Amino acid sequence: MPSATFFNLPGEKRRRLLDAAWEEMTAVSFDKVSINRIIQNAGIPRGSFYQYFTDKLDLFRFLLSDGLEEIDFSGSAQLFCGDLFESCLAGYDWMMEKKDNPRLQLLVQLVQKNPEMELPLDFGFHQSMEQMACMGAAQTYDLWKTDEITVEDHMELLCTVVGGAIIRSFRCPEKSGQIRRQLQKQLMILKRGMLDTRAKGEQQE
Repeated sequence: MPSATFFNLPGEKRRRLLDAAWEEMTAVSFDKVSINRIIQNAGIPRGSFYQYFTDKLDLFRFLLSDGLEEIDFSGSAQLFCGDLFESCLAGYDWMMEKKDNPRLQLLVQLVQKNPEMELPLDFGFHQSMEQMACMGAAQTYDLWKTDEITVEDHMELLCTVVGGAIIRSFRCPEKSGQIRRQLQKQLMILKRGMLDTRAKGEQQE
């Protein structure tokens, strides 16, 4: 994460640096990103960059989190339709419909430029899942639990599966229909596994 020095920068200077970083990161793949080009376009000394970020990976991770924070996810939890697993599929569709959001378009470009790079799978969806849990979505079913396995573990797994589908669709939009069908199957498998009383009994033996 950026240093306190970065957050103490005047707003205009901070935005200039981030705009230059977005321009560079969405123009070339991560291995070709040039800090020199970023600081030249931002109009800051090279030494200053390392007062703000450890390296370009630190900057890359911040751009991901910063971009997600600027997207309004507040309405996504309202997709809860009484069925936790159907709501997860609706969440995927909701994200696909947000593609025209300017900030999300930048994030998509960032993802597409780095097809081999490991990315956080929640892609903003975790916040929605937490909201759904607060709304009682997780209690819609009798999710099997043990001392080690909690409702939060179930929600984290769903978040990872949906988030992975979202990232794959961003990277290969021409395959989004296929990816959605695969996600639907995965959610059906998870629904059976999470709710199957035999699985609960096996854990108790």
